[in-house]
Amino acid sequence: MYELQILGNSSEIAFGCMSLNGNAAENEYLIAQALDKGINFFDTADLYQQGEMKSNLVRR
Repeated sequence: MYELQILGNSSEIAFGCMSLNGNAAENEYLIAQALDKGINFFDTADLYQQGEMKSNLVRR
């Protein structure tokens, strides 16, 4: 099993948001699971879901 390491203030593993879809409930669940596992580095861009993913992450 991989042990999560924190590098500075960011986790060593990033959560890639590009593959998330338009299902808000499913996306919330996946993001919550990542946060529960200690992941705090989310890779996102304005192109992902027309910028909605950035907005969703900020609300968390």
